Amino acid sequence: MKKYFHYFLIFLPFLFTLNYFFTFQANVPFADDWSAINGLVLRFFYGNDGFLDKIGLIFAQCNEHREGFVALITLTQFWLFKTINYTSFNLIGILGSLGILMIFLSVLKDSKVNSKWAIPVSFLLFNASYYHNFYWPMSALQHNSVVFFVVLTLALLYYQKSIYYALFFGAMAIFTSGNGFLLFVAAVPLLKKYSKKDWLIWAIAGIILFLLYMYGYEKPVHRNSMLANILLIKELFLTGFAYLGAFSATNLPPSASFRIPLAIVLGVLIASLIVWQLVNAFTKYKEDSWYLFLGSIQLFILFTVGLYSLSRANLPLESVFESRYGINHFLILSSILLTLIPRLDTKIGFYFASMFSFFFFVASYFFHSVELLNFNHGNFAAAISDRGNLRDFYFHYPNGVKADLTKPTLTKPNELPKPLVNFTASLPSAGKYYNDVIKISFSQNFYKLPDNLETIYQKLKAKKVDGFVSTDFIFNWNVEKDHISFDSPNISLKTNRAEDSYYLVFRSPSIQPIVFTIHFQETDYRKQLKDPFHIYVRKTGGGVPFKMLPNGRYLANLYQVQEGRLLATNVKKEFDVNN
Repeated sequence: MKKYFHYFLIFLPFLFTLNYFFTFQANVPFADDWSAINGLVLRFFYGNDGFLDKIGLIFAQCNEHREGFVALITLTQFWLFKTINYTSFNLIGILGSLGILMIFLSVLKDSKVNSKWAIPVSFLLFNASYYHNFYWPMSALQHNSVVFFVVLTLALLYYQKSIYYALFFGAMAIFTSGNGFLLFVAAVPLLKKYSKKDWLIWAIAGIILFLLYMYGYEKPVHRNSMLANILLIKELFLTGFAYLGAFSATNLPPSASFRIPLAIVLGVLIASLIVWQLVNAFTKYKEDSWYLFLGSIQLFILFTVGLYSLSRANLPLESVFESRYGINHFLILSSILLTLIPRLDTKIGFYFASMFSFFFFVASYFFHSVELLNFNHGNFAAAISDRGNLRDFYFHYPNGVKADLTKPTLTKPNELPKPLVNFTASLPSAGKYYNDVIKISFSQNFYKLPDNLETIYQKLKAKKVDGFVSTDFIFNWNVEKDHISFDSPNISLKTNRAEDSYYLVFRSPSIQPIVFTIHFQETDYRKQLKDPFHIYVRKTGGGVPFKMLPNGRYLANLYQVQEGRLLATNVKKEFDVNN
């Protein structure tokens, strides 16, 4: 009975995360989903490319990565169902995390370590700090999947399976995310029991795959050169240490002045601990495959941190806290925990590790709920706007004069060019491509809003509401030359359904309604503790830059969506955009 209870606890975090996912998700894209998913599908199936060019599309560069795995999943789905469903991509990300847990559980059993240690690993794995990887399709398919392929490849080498199986999944790692090629060096300790022939095959294959990855590689214009960053010695070390210790401060608000120093200090301690564990793994325990497996994971972590630092040393240190990197924080914590099992393998040690991981799990959902809600609702609002306007944004000339350089002009999928390398750069070409993909996707029914958001769109378009809600909160407006801002210190919200939120709707005679959400700033901790299965948030503030709006006169209205019903409020503001 005790054994089954352990298994229940092992899979409990996954079940909780799955329930959370289906409660707050919706089938909507975000950012480079439009290019790497929609743009790829339209070009691949409706473009005039030959066979080899289509193969090239699968492994084409998007920003700094070649995301072949993303492309294969996307194209397979559209080929089978003739539609694009982002929810399924997010679900694959969650299942990737489950796959990582299953691999760790299998290796734990094989190494004669009590499987109960998978309990703290599971609570560390399914934390909410990397919510992007559960609600942003591209991030889910890339960041979760590359970690899954890395851990799977190392597990195959741990079990001494055929070198060709390991090479296959190692190649999948490379063409899922750029740091995947680091696996081919990190895996070397596990190759000691393989033949010289296998060593040679592994080395040659790794070199060939790396050269294929770099062939025709184009440095994204919005990324600094690594050769320039390598001279930023201080920034390199600070970025690396902050990345290693970021888990400690990821649950703190961005306004907390000590979270970067805290991350750096703990990063130094973790780096020292990992180096100490690696020395032990490759000397004292060099014949123990379990320690070599964990050592290879930690080598991959250090190499990934080094590559990240080299490519991001010129960026603010705050970037290490980006949600999508949270899956790597799990690898850091879990590998350290598992390596320390011989020293923690007592009742007190197990309870300490379990309580730490449990509170980390709870805190992640408690403190990231407001970010998760803002992220999802921002995507919902953007999708509703895109549905009506068949475009997303406008563009400014460098001299500040507004010009519509991103107007979508294409009407057929076979007119669409190849997905762009510099898709997320602030370039007119990227903006026009983005808008062309949106226009074709909606007008040709390659993508449809989910029913709940389509209902909201139709009601906003027809100015038909389900009722009115009294506003007993303060809502302040401030209109400046280049933006409109707002704040509400006492507004609050309880979510019963994914789309429940407050939406700002800007109307002008020349365009369809443009929809924004108001970003909440705090979790209502007292209510959240009493009811963990809903999200309670309060206090809002934000603004809209006028470069996102065509010139004209606007009326802004605030609506509340509650349990799927569109409710009007008496909050409104008229203003002019002319810049």
